[in-house]
Amino acid sequence: MEHLFSYLYPSVMAISIVGFIPQIRSLLFAKTKPDNISLSTWVMWSFGTFIAFGYAVTNLHDPALAQTLGINFILTVVTALLIAYNRYVRFETRFIFRENRAPALPVKNEIP
Repeated sequence: MEHLFSYLYPSVMAISIVGFIPQIRSLLFAKTKPDNISLSTWVMWSFGTFIAFGYAVTNLHDPALAQTLGINFILTVVTALLIAYNRYVRFETRFIFRENRAPALPVKNEIP
């Protein structure tokens, strides 16, 4: 059974990447502000995967686990950043106030 999971484990990284694609794609091509996606949840998942990644690198010294958690961390951060970008930058309503100025009058150049 141990050998079975040793062969299957590399597929976890591919499954993680494929699992994130729909969410990232919907955020990249969104037409409206993503109010129905929890930014705080994605930020917490990012911190959690960062801690797990750090633990795998510093304590477990397992390259396969560290690589999988590293990819997962990157993808959770990308998702959180896209949510924040879409919510606070891309679809933010901005009001531009302009001063009412009269148009400039043409200046007559007189040469003596």
